Amino acid sequence: MANPDTPALDESTLQRVYLGKVVEVDGRPIIPVNLPKGNVLRRTFMEQVMTNDDEKYIAYWTVRRYIGQGTPPREFATLEQQLEFVRTTPGAVGYADESANVRHGLKVLLKKP
Repeated sequence: MANPDTPALDESTLQRVYLGKVVEVDGRPIIPVNLPKGNVLRRTFMEQVMTNDDEKYIAYWTVRRYIGQGTPPREFATLEQQLEFVRTTPGAVGYADESANVRHGLKVLLKKP
């Protein structure tokens, strides 16, 4: 899911956004957000989109933060909080499953089976 002002992102670019390697697209800042470690949706996102497990992702960000190469995506305790942030923040991207109550003000960037 993304804020309507967020430019279109393909899967490869979305992966790079969540790795901190892409911070803007078409001159606009991109702000990735996450759910907390252990969340089922986060685990699914890591496996299906990031093609990695959560432990490796956390280790990756631990190293990047230690060497001064950025900070990991902000985490929200609930899907509802994450979706509200994405809806109200230009350039924000997050994720949800099919059962999420996707309200007006959000757009789908990538859909996985």
